[in-house]
Amino acid sequence: MKRNLSQAKRGMALLAVLWALAILSLAVLSLSVLLDSTMSQQTSLLSTTRALLAAESGLEMVKNPSVNYFNVPEATRQLNAMLYDTKKKDGEGGISFSVTLTREGGLLDLNRLAANPALCQEVLSRLFKMEWEVSPQIADRAIGCLIDWVDPDDSTQLNGAERRQYERARLPGPRNGPMLGREEFMMISGWRELQETVRKKRGIDLRDRLTVGGAEKLDLMGAEGDLIEAVLGMAKGGANPWLAQRKGQDGISLTADDVQDPGTAARILGVNLELLNNRATLQGRLRVLSTGKVGDTTRTIEAVLSDGSPRKVEARWLQ
Repeated sequence: MKRNLSQAKRGMALLAVLWALAILSLAVLSLSVLLDSTMSQQTSLLSTTRALLAAESGLEMVKNPSVNYFNVPEATRQLNAMLYDTKKKDGEGGISFSVTLTREGGLLDLNRLAANPALCQEVLSRLFKMEWEVSPQIADRAIGCLIDWVDPDDSTQLNGAERRQYERARLPGPRNGPMLGREEFMMISGWRELQETVRKKRGIDLRDRLTVGGAEKLDLMGAEGDLIEAVLGMAKGGANPWLAQRKGQDGISLTADDVQDPGTAARILGVNLELLNNRATLQGRLRVLSTGKVGDTTRTIEAVLSDGSPRKVEARWLQ
């Protein structure tokens, strides 16, 4: 009897040891999985950080005004060769960046225009009435209310609207400062009617021509003909020769044979060079997509750069 009891105890002890070993094995396995996961996360984080730094390299390169649409591929190749071992294959630690440039200054900035009421009246009257064939009543209402929306005072423009008129209509406004987004157009008294009229007559969405965060000067290389004619005081259709020639003989934008000389542009447009330099540019703002790559990991920075020397980052987003 005692012998059987002793064997039972030994069997229970063995079972307990086996359970303990099983639990310990599970714990070790879990720890191993956790450590492997942590190391994998750290490796991924390191790759992501390195890819972001490579993307920053591309953005810094484009901030140099000597880098433009035409030489950015060669500049990218040279800087990659200087900074990174681009001979390594993807997945073996190779680092590189690539850059894409597009024009940003082809829209008319309403905030800047409204800050100069005389210029605003001149340019928008020509754009609305002559180019878009809007009635003087609708056009003058939209222009006056735009100036009142942006200017800081309570003096009402001819055909405009200040706080009293908005309160009477139980509508918010005016801002009495620069607009914060393009959707704010439609909050201005008279602008919904303007949009409906322009869409019906010309098939144009105002957001395809107008902005609130644009450049001081209109980019002649990216702007539509109606904006160019309105800004430079040209007759309707007067920008057509420029639209046909600005891309050069290959007819492709952002290539080396694009027109780059203001004097040549003024001659083609048939306008005074001083006027062109005051109101327009052949460079303008840039929208930059800089993508850094480490193996299969990529990070992209999107940014808008001002014209000038040096270029400044006006807005940026991380993708």
